[in-house]
Amino acid sequence: MKSFEIDFIRRPTPRWLGPIFLAGSAIALVASWNHFVERRDLARAQVAAQRQAEQAALRPAAPRAEDVKRQEQDTQERAALAYPWKGVFGALEAVGGADVRVVSFSHDRASGKSQVVLEAPSYGSIDAALTRMKKASPANAQWSIESISREQTGGASVVRANVAGSR
Repeated sequence: MKSFEIDFIRRPTPRWLGPIFLAGSAIALVASWNHFVERRDLARAQVAAQRQAEQAALRPAAPRAEDVKRQEQDTQERAALAYPWKGVFGALEAVGGADVRVVSFSHDRASGKSQVVLEAPSYGSIDAALTRMKKASPANAQWSIESISREQTGGASVVRANVAGSR
């Protein structure tokens, strides 16, 4: 038999194959980087939208007209409760006695002024009641008689005084 010899000839690689491979790799790298950036931006936008929705859910809604009105009423009620009624009523309680009686009373919180109508059998009783009112009131309170008159009711005479006070 004859021997068979194969001699492989190595062919040289083409010169253009290396630059083409590098160019293809660069194009693939740029395309994958762009895809990565788009996905990252999309994820950031979704997270921002989710945070914004959570913050909107936590934010209180705009107050309704009913709520505002109720809040104003609550504020007025608190102011009425915090008002120094003790000084006003302390003066009225000091009037008390067998000889003098309070016929009517009105008080304006905004101005701090009071109106009291007193009835007594004599001018001296009215004067004593006014003195007791001044002693029972806070130091800055002023009580004064605006008008005083003697009225005949039935068989007895009654002295009626309109007293004004301010804190």
